[in-house]
Amino acid sequence: MYENIVSKLALLVLAAAGVAACGESRTVDLPAVRITIVAKDQAFHLEDKPELRNPPITLKRGQVAELVLRNEDPKRILHCFSISGLDVMVPSIDSGQTVSITVRPSERGTLTYACLLHPPMAGKLIVQ
Repeated sequence: MYENIVSKLALLVLAAAGVAACGESRTVDLPAVRITIVAKDQAFHLEDKPELRNPPITLKRGQVAELVLRNEDPKRILHCFSISGLDVMVPSIDSGQTVSITVRPSERGTLTYACLLHPPMAGKLIVQ
């Protein structure tokens, strides 16, 4: 009888662990990406889509992304770069300067990236 109770208890523990695991969100190792963001003419542009102003940037939750920030504005126009919700803040990027940061968003949602010195320079970072 004792063995029967232990067997049933073990099955209950395994079932509870299985139910708990169903609620876990597992991240698969995703390939890292490199995205070049160019500051120019009071807007951010993606290097591969320069015609878009302040375009949305999409990442997957848990994905490592190297963001390369390049200021192509002439005449010493400073820009900064921040991402709300990720504690990312690059205080100043001088004309002709390139800065690289690495991010790995852990939560899904829509964040804002921006130059706090120039309010029109803002876009969405979408984490899927």
